[in-house]
Amino acid sequence: NMKNFAPHFHLSLQSGSNAVLKKMNRHYTREEYAEKVDLVRKYFPDAGITTDIIVGFPTETERNFNETMELVDKVKFSDIHPFIFSPRQGTVAYKMQDLPSQIKQERQNLLMQKKQQVKLEFINSIIGTTQDFLFEEVKDGYYTGYSGNYVRLYVKDYIDNGKINKVRVIQPFNDGAIAEMIQ
Repeated sequence: NMKNFAPHFHLSLQSGSNAVLKKMNRHYTREEYAEKVDLVRKYFPDAGITTDIIVGFPTETERNFNETMELVDKVKFSDIHPFIFSPRQGTVAYKMQDLPSQIKQERQNLLMQKKQQVKLEFINSIIGTTQDFLFEEVKDGYYTGYSGNYVRLYVKDYIDNGKINKVRVIQPFNDGAIAEMIQ
């Protein structure tokens, strides 16, 4: 039954700026990336899409960073894994002039705020929906685990830990949402 299948896709972005992507030697553009996301959403409208983003690449300008933030708004990720650029030996970027750590930290802080915002927006978008729930552990009196689209769910009245259960998402909670079993 594909209509209840709400998958999770991890599509690494690295940067939302074409200029930076080129310098990183990535062989795709922000436009191509957005097209891939649209394709996923066409077939899986509820899909959770997570990504990695590196801030503070040596050539990243304020404008380049803003392009990344704009793309994040456009794509509507379910979560972001932000990283601060650090030079690695043997890479092209290793020989480039590193950005001041203060700038890198500021951009990381802005991206962390954005991460919280997109995560909550995604959780809010699935309130009231039915999701598959896979139990992992008992935590603070809740049965916790993940939905098919990779949102951490907290369930009070949990029954069967041997299979995937159907739950209804109720409200945001902690780093995820409260859900209840559908009997």
